[in-house]
Order: sequence, then structure tokens, then C-alpha cells
Amino acid sequence: MFFGEEEKRQVLEVLEPGYLFRYGTPGDRRFKAKVWQLQQAFARYTGTKYALTVNSGTSPLLTGLNALDIGPGDEVLFLDIPSLLLFHQLFWQEQYLFPVRLTIH
Repeated sequence: MFFGEEEKRQVLEVLEPGYLFRYGTPGDRRFKAKVWQLQQAFARYTGTKYALTVNSGTSPLLTGLNALDIGPGDEVLFLDIPSLLLFHQLFWQEQYLFPVRLTIH
């Protein structure tokens, strides 16, 4: 089994009160703020000021592009490995794409 008793307990702690998303009512003791706690702990662990959780593989790509202020018309270098999601997001935001091949000796 991939999950032990501790993982099951943590999941039930979120599911049972009914707050399944990052937002809730801070005054309600049923709201555990697990996502907020994870973000804070991860920021401390990585030594950064902020950390942001996302819901899928596409969301971090968009978040990163926006955080770097990459927008329409910008030139973007990217590895020529099969990364359909990255290519799609860059293409969708109308950047000029330049694949780069790296050879490591």
C-alpha cells in the first residue's frame, strides 16, 4: 500500500469538515488551512518568501511564465525535449519559440 495510517488520517482531517479547497473560514475551527500551512512550510524549507500550490501540470507553467513577466512577443529558449505542455503554453501566449539542443559531455 502506498499510504500509511498517518496519510489516511491527514486526508480524513481535511475531508470530514468539508473544506476541500485552500479557502475557508478562519474563525471556524473545522477549517484546518492545510494548503496555507503547506505553502508556509515549503517557503521556509526552500528559504523563499512565498510558495504557491497549484492544481495541475499546466498551472505551474502559467504561474512561472507570469512570475517572470513573459508575455506575448517575448522570445523564449526552451529545451528540445518532448514537452508538449510547455510548448503549448508558450505558443498559446504568443511567444517566439527557439528550441535549444544541449549536449553534455
